[in-house]
Amino acid sequence: MRGQWVMAGFCTLGLAMLAISGCGPKQRAAEGLLDTPETHYNQGMRKLDEGDLEAAQTQFEDAIHLNAKYAPAYAGICLTDAMRGAKIADAKSKEKKRYFEDAQKALNKAKDLDDKNLAVWAAQIRLYTLWQKGDDWIQDCETGLKKALKINPKSDEVYYYMGLAYQQAYDFRKSEERLRSAMEIDGAWAEKAGQALEMVHKIVEAQPGTKYGKVIALADEINRADLAVLFIEELNVVQRMKKRDAATQAPDLTYQPENPMEFPGPTQGAGSDDITDITGHWAESMIRDFVRAGLFDVMPDHKFYPDEAVTKIEFAGVVQRLMYMVTRDESIFSKYVGEAESHIRDMRTDHPYYGAAMLCVERAIMDLDKVNGYFYPDRRISGPDAVLFIRDVKNALKW
Repeated sequence: MRGQWVMAGFCTLGLAMLAISGCGPKQRAAEGLLDTPETHYNQGMRKLDEGDLEAAQTQFEDAIHLNAKYAPAYAGICLTDAMRGAKIADAKSKEKKRYFEDAQKALNKAKDLDDKNLAVWAAQIRLYTLWQKGDDWIQDCETGLKKALKINPKSDEVYYYMGLAYQQAYDFRKSEERLRSAMEIDGAWAEKAGQALEMVHKIVEAQPGTKYGKVIALADEINRADLAVLFIEELNVVQRMKKRDAATQAPDLTYQPENPMEFPGPTQGAGSDDITDITGHWAESMIRDFVRAGLFDVMPDHKFYPDEAVTKIEFAGVVQRLMYMVTRDESIFSKYVGEAESHIRDMRTDHPYYGAAMLCVERAIMDLDKVNGYFYPDRRISGPDAVLFIRDVKNALKW
């Protein structure tokens, strides 16, 4: 199946490159009133948004068949090639490099044909955001923004894509500014800009202190390996606990409540040296430190499951353990055991992590839904939420 997709991509790519090189495909006459380059370009952009790159490329080539000098169609081909390149994970892949180089050629062709067209400069911003070639790629995006705004100072589209570019450059305050500009124009891109702005606002509030924190802030969701590294990098938790333990008596991690079934105890599961599924993993050392510190249990099958998505309640459980290790206050585990009525509408008091959820809510680390009072314990944690929680943990611990 992948081979068929690649061959189809090569075929459409070949037609596009013929046009870009000046040996364009045979022109055809319009077959209907709306059979225009603009119609096919607009449909191509819709397919691009849907992720159907092959259909998008076909539409852009249809536009070129109708008018070989229609610049937006080449801008569309640029984006199609760039997105194909971005899908290839291997940064050293020759195929990835070729796609981005072909995207650059298509953009150059579009500029040669009509450098006063907004679509051309919007494509430049998007191409360099995906490619991130060299140390000055963000300056190339900014050039695209300046050129576009000279054509249309009220283009919410280019403000939106520049906001996304600044996200990828980890300049979250500038991202916030550009996305807000897109929203204020209140055009077709306002809704998307609003959604992106909500995420960026969380990151700006959280102020991640490390490069890893900034990287994870852009993730749609985090996994267990990310969780381990986040606590070690952003909170420096292992070093902090070593210093604390050297100055005071070590915490008693064997503490258990009267009914250990009310929550998982700190010593359940296998130890850090018994984990069987992280050998060779990029975060192996940090995962072992994370488990050795007592912040997370290995499963009874001796696996950590590093690529498993982290839920809100799992994150709360780690916070609960950290709070206990820092304060040595055993009531952190026992305070909410046996409550007759739940303060969280979607969790019973006998839920194993009810106490962890209540602790995080009371310490203003996590919020209940303001409308229905739900905690959503099984909801997966996004990058922005993770760094925001970490900030609130720092505040609660006065770190």
